[in-house]
Amino acid sequence: MPIAVLYNRVSTVRQAEKGTSLDFQEKEGRKLATTAGETVLPESIFIDRGESAKTIDRTELRKMMQYVEAHKHEVSTVYFYDFSRFTRDSADFHVLRAFFKRLGVRCVSVTQPTDDTPEGRFFENMYVGMAQLDNELRALKSRNGMVSAVGEGRYISRPTLGFIRVRVLNKATVAPHEPYAGHIRHGFELVEHGYTQTEALAVLTGEGFTRLNGKSVCIKYWNKILHNPVYKGYIRAFAKEYGKPVKGTFEPIVSEELFDRVQAILARQNKCAPKYQKQRADFPLRRFATCPKGHRFTASLSKGRSGQRYPFYRCNICPKSNVAKAEIEKAFMTILEQSCMDEGLAVLLRIAIEENWKAAGTANEKRRQELEKQILSLKGEQEHFARKNFAQVLDDDTTRDLVAKTKKAITECEQELVLIPRTSDEIGHVVEYGINIMRNPRVAWEAFSLTHKLRFQSLLFPEGLPFADGQFGTAKKALILQTKTAHLVGESHLVTPRGVEPRLQA
Repeated sequence: MPIAVLYNRVSTVRQAEKGTSLDFQEKEGRKLATTAGETVLPESIFIDRGESAKTIDRTELRKMMQYVEAHKHEVSTVYFYDFSRFTRDSADFHVLRAFFKRLGVRCVSVTQPTDDTPEGRFFENMYVGMAQLDNELRALKSRNGMVSAVGEGRYISRPTLGFIRVRVLNKATVAPHEPYAGHIRHGFELVEHGYTQTEALAVLTGEGFTRLNGKSVCIKYWNKILHNPVYKGYIRAFAKEYGKPVKGTFEPIVSEELFDRVQAILARQNKCAPKYQKQRADFPLRRFATCPKGHRFTASLSKGRSGQRYPFYRCNICPKSNVAKAEIEKAFMTILEQSCMDEGLAVLLRIAIEENWKAAGTANEKRRQELEKQILSLKGEQEHFARKNFAQVLDDDTTRDLVAKTKKAITECEQELVLIPRTSDEIGHVVEYGINIMRNPRVAWEAFSLTHKLRFQSLLFPEGLPFADGQFGTAKKALILQTKTAHLVGESHLVTPRGVEPRLQA
């Protein structure tokens, strides 16, 4: 007996908790499936609780699609109560319909039945269009209502920290929420009296200032609070409609004068504050070198007693881990000098790369010719189908399907053809450039820009380098450095496929 899949949905959590709508949808879907001689399994019922039909990115809808695809030979029909339960977007509906049609599965509305005829498809589009229109009208009406509320000076968005939702004359707005409002007011006053944002937040945290969920307020969130005009009684929402923030009718937490003075102070602090750079040209080993425990080094300029600044690398976790920039970079130069490629290995590597490149080029050219021949053959098939259709041997629908399949195959071949790399005559120069770098990596590293230094050192030592007692320790090296080590120790471990590179002497 074929399997019927039921997809039920309610748009609000309250409807989901009440359950009556979902129960009724399932009951009606089961009734129609039974009439059609189909069976409904417990695992073939999918329910989205409190999710909107504006998008197809719904939890249970995705699971239902995966289930149908996995059981496409068993599932015959997907039932939903009406098209607004299934989707409220016409583009999404056509995506879903094409997906199930490809699997040979019908999509059936319990209350808005249609069939696979021109008239039936017209009514499907009409039902989905009506659902989309209703959804868009609701959204427009809701937005217009919010714009109007803001124009009246009412804050109707989700209250930010320090405010609580209230109703005044039976209309929604906000009011200060203690003790959070008091903490925020005190924070503005602290900044006005010379405290930095961090210092002010530390004082407030000591006084018990937290978020509504009890978690501490981070500096990033505190910075947003200090810059948000809602605390002086202005609403930023729908500023495009009104041209500027709207003065609210609710009670502010701080005065306009205090808020504006704090903005001027913050602007001066930000102007004077140094910009943090994750990577700097004068500290190329930052976040690359590590302490013995594996923590990545950071770096900074430390001020001495004389006022002069000295560059240091250090670990923020381990105590007394400062290392002078000159010391650690000198040790890194030593590592690079020890990583020079052996001349004999350079010769073998050049031969291996060039031979492999030639072999790859031959294989690519062969595949290119195969694809070009296949494209010509497929185009010939298209012409053959057209002639058969003209001679009335093939009907229009069959011809259309066959031409579409060959067109898809041609597109796939052309896409693969574009991706096949062409053999370049410049390969010799590229190989020589790379080998010259590996012959003397220290000279190359010193000449590189910061970006290329970071890439090069990460290529040679992908897991970074541990530094301790004035020197770098053992770390995982790139394959090219491992190969060099093996070559210098004794027997070569380079294995060359027969027919591609020349046999290497052991």
